[in-house]
Amino acid sequence: FLTLFVGVFSLIKLNGVTYQAKAIGGLLERYSNRTAILHDSILWGYPVFKESEALGMYLQSENLNEQKALFVKFEEYGKEFSRIGDKLKKRDTSPEEKRLIRDIEDMQKNVLSDAVNLITIRDGEGIYGPETKVALLSFQKSLNGFALPLERLVSIENQQMKEIYGESKAVGAEIESMVNRATKIMVMVSVIAVIIGTIVSFRLAKSISSNVNETVSFTADVASGDLTKKLAVGSNDEVGQIAVAFNEMVDNFHKVICKIKSSVNLL
Repeated sequence: FLTLFVGVFSLIKLNGVTYQAKAIGGLLERYSNRTAILHDSILWGYPVFKESEALGMYLQSENLNEQKALFVKFEEYGKEFSRIGDKLKKRDTSPEEKRLIRDIEDMQKNVLSDAVNLITIRDGEGIYGPETKVALLSFQKSLNGFALPLERLVSIENQQMKEIYGESKAVGAEIESMVNRATKIMVMVSVIAVIIGTIVSFRLAKSISSNVNETVSFTADVASGDLTKKLAVGSNDEVGQIAVAFNEMVDNFHKVICKIKSSVNLL
């Protein structure tokens, strides 16, 4: 019974630990996804700010070849922004995150539009004049507007990762608690099993010893000539069968003795 109890209990606890392990696996998957989104979100702002840097160098340059090279870089940063954005769209994101991604793309378009306008005005003035300064302020405003939803997206991912970490700690604590409870119960069951085993063994040994002593006394009486003794048959096990066999043997021996005495009397 104890073995059956231990087996069933172990199976139940194993199922519980397996369930919690699956929960840990799900949390790790979510954490991995959030880490990827956070990584892409941080990288997403890099091309835009590099565009801003290239634009600043373009506005300050009077060299046509240098301006062309900077414009090529400007286009490359734009392509990099689109590539990272495409990766983010494929991630498992919430409705709010999807909305922020759309807002960031829209703000980036505003940044590009203001950048093109700024370049056009700068090239029209030929110098870093008042119209260029006004256009630069508009560009900076668009750039600040781009940063706001990007910061919000990064903040959401950080919060999500903190929540997942908290959930994983709770699940880990639950698994540890389950293992500790199972260990305590197993120890208690083992102690009880040892105690019961000891008691049963003691009683069994005492019973066997009593039967052996009774058998020894019986055989001593028979050896001294008392064939009227009988062994008590208290069970149907091997000990009881031995007692029956001894009683039959003594009965047969007694009958033989009686026949011999009868024959002697006839003579």
